[in-house]
Amino acid sequence: MIYNFKVGKVIMPDKSHTSETFKDVLSAIKSKKIPLVKASAGKTLITTPNLEAMILAPVKDDYDEINDYSAVIKITYQETDFLFQGDAGFPSENDILAQGFNLKTDVIKVGHHGSYTSSSANYLAKVKPSYAVISVGKENSYGHPHDKALARLNKTGAKIYRTDLDGTLIFTSNGDSINVTHSDQGNPD
Repeated sequence: MIYNFKVGKVIMPDKSHTSETFKDVLSAIKSKKIPLVKASAGKTLITTPNLEAMILAPVKDDYDEINDYSAVIKITYQETDFLFQGDAGFPSENDILAQGFNLKTDVIKVGHHGSYTSSSANYLAKVKPSYAVISVGKENSYGHPHDKALARLNKTGAKIYRTDLDGTLIFTSNGDSINVTHSDQGNPD
């Protein structure tokens, strides 16, 4: 994907992995001479009068699971908020809570495809999402999303979308309200 776009910089945790995908990403970054910026909690990516993007995690440099190094990013456009969890799980969520960030969010991209180890009740109580999006493949071998994660999300009252059921999802904001369309219908909700 990096080869298909003009990329000014790549923001990622300072953690390596042995997967072929990770090696391919690093190779593309190196061949295109793209600067790397370490993802760390509290780093502001964008600040304008109408738009802010901030990294909320990773908070620590010593997680046991690679997924907890995921960059968690909150984007605020005027009066609307979007939270992108990556693959962050309970340890990362707990560390984000300890930082005292304002987590109230309109749309959350649920962590780790809705696995059991993401979207804790304490975390969701602070996020209070109106919409929750689970990026997950149909009949995936991991069994995502997990029933317990779905139960925790349902308790928030958020409208839950799943890419395995709803297809491609597009959320648009005019700064005050959010509109949702998805490919299974092509019509707004």
